[in-house]
Amino acid sequence: MPISATGATDSRQAGFTLIELLIVLVIMGLAVTMVTLSVRAPTQIPLQRQAEQLAAVLDVAADEVSLTGAPVLLILDHRGWRFMQAQNGVWDNPPAERLPPGYFSPPLEHLVQMSAGQSETELDQLQFELGEETLQPLALRLQRQDQQALLHSDGLGHFWVAP
Repeated sequence: MPISATGATDSRQAGFTLIELLIVLVIMGLAVTMVTLSVRAPTQIPLQRQAEQLAAVLDVAADEVSLTGAPVLLILDHRGWRFMQAQNGVWDNPPAERLPPGYFSPPLEHLVQMSAGQSETELDQLQFELGEETLQPLALRLQRQDQQALLHSDGLGHFWVAP
């Protein structure tokens, strides 16, 4: 045993105390929790929120049509949406920073177009053109599992999600 300058023996041995080990375990647990939450699967995104994101991008697309005069085509299916824009009579992909594509995660189980006469049509894909002329009003039901969102348009280029 080592003897100190005063002649007393040092009874402390090399190693970690229980408190030090517990602190390290708590820090590791917090780090694992933060990593797990930050890489959470996108299946946790509520359909209502995804529909609101789509409505916001559609509002931007309607504004784009108003500003440029170039029609925009929405292509919507069970997996998500994307846009095409007419340039000199040819449909092409617009810059993603203006009209980004989006994805439903998980994919929709039902994509239903509703008409004013209360008839419903199940769709595999919807192609909806936004042009300078007045748009047709649009009503869509997006559905998966126990979640549902209703996307509407007034025909004037404004889109919203009904609660």
